[in-house]
Amino acid sequence: MKNILLICFTLFLLSACTISDKYQKIPTNETTTDIQPEKVEQAAPIIKDKKISIAMIGDIILHTQLLYYPDYSPSFAAVEDTLKSYDFLLANQESLPVGKEFGLSGYPKFASPDYIVRDLKEAGVDLLSVANNHTLDHGEEGVLAALKNIKSYGLPYVGAYKSAKDREKMRIIDVKGIKVGTLSYTYGTNDNKTPAGKDYLVNRINLQTIQKDIKKMRPNSDVIIVNMHWGIEYQSTPNKKQKQMAKVISEAGADIIFGHHPHVLQPYEKITTTDGHETHVFYSLGNFFAAQQDPATYVGGIASLNVVKNAEGAIRVVSPRFSPTAIMIKDGFYYVEHLKDVENRAFRSTEWVKETVGLDD
Repeated sequence: MKNILLICFTLFLLSACTISDKYQKIPTNETTTDIQPEKVEQAAPIIKDKKISIAMIGDIILHTQLLYYPDYSPSFAAVEDTLKSYDFLLANQESLPVGKEFGLSGYPKFASPDYIVRDLKEAGVDLLSVANNHTLDHGEEGVLAALKNIKSYGLPYVGAYKSAKDREKMRIIDVKGIKVGTLSYTYGTNDNKTPAGKDYLVNRINLQTIQKDIKKMRPNSDVIIVNMHWGIEYQSTPNKKQKQMAKVISEAGADIIFGHHPHVLQPYEKITTTDGHETHVFYSLGNFFAAQQDPATYVGGIASLNVVKNAEGAIRVVSPRFSPTAIMIKDGFYYVEHLKDVENRAFRSTEWVKETVGLDD
């Protein structure tokens, strides 16, 4: 019996020592806050490319048949959703909005209702190009009145200016983080001379001036658009001079060239310079809204591209497209439709446009 008790007592002492050793492994002055959880590294945020869409519609010329509309919104209603879908939309306002100052008039000296600017803006237009052969139809006073009216509706303009200071101000617009620079020039002004010392009133095509303007604009712009009022009226192919100028403008650093004046469509071309720079050229966008006699001038369209800017700031201009439109007439009312929706009644087919321009919708 004594032996059994001795064995039990020995086992009890051994058990107590083991428990004591176990608890002595953690110092009494150490707290649980000193035990740090394992750090979990978070993945770096993904910086997405910035992307915008840029587009331009062709000539807007309010001939006599179009002068007396109280509101032009119904004329653009069928294409308004498309126009508003672009992040930055330009238009060539060829007839000056100066009807209230000079009285409404059509060809050959245009004076349009000023509220055409309002209705174009409401339809989605973000900037007006106003360098064309009708810019000086009413001289210096006409230019100043037109720019005042355009400004009153809150639209920026390019190509004609109220002063030398106004011309020096670069037209660079921030569109969702991408800086878009715009320039505009015309081949002439229908023998209407610029007043002496006031060349700023309208930009005339001079390749040295264009090169200089692009060079000045380049450091502050991600993409540069050059509007060219050039070519031969009613010719559906660009002439030699247009092609030569396009190459010079491309070498100068322009990213996009939008052409107007022929009143009919001309092809798209991508020019790649010796250093690899690409320039997208739409030689003529045709008429967007007009009432000329030649039915060929009733087909125009919307030229569009996407501009992509990556995290490093590199720019790509991609996805050139052309969406054809048609000017239609019903009971004397002129309006714009997507060509595909009225192809059976329009002067041109979508297939003809595709072959002429060289791009799909």
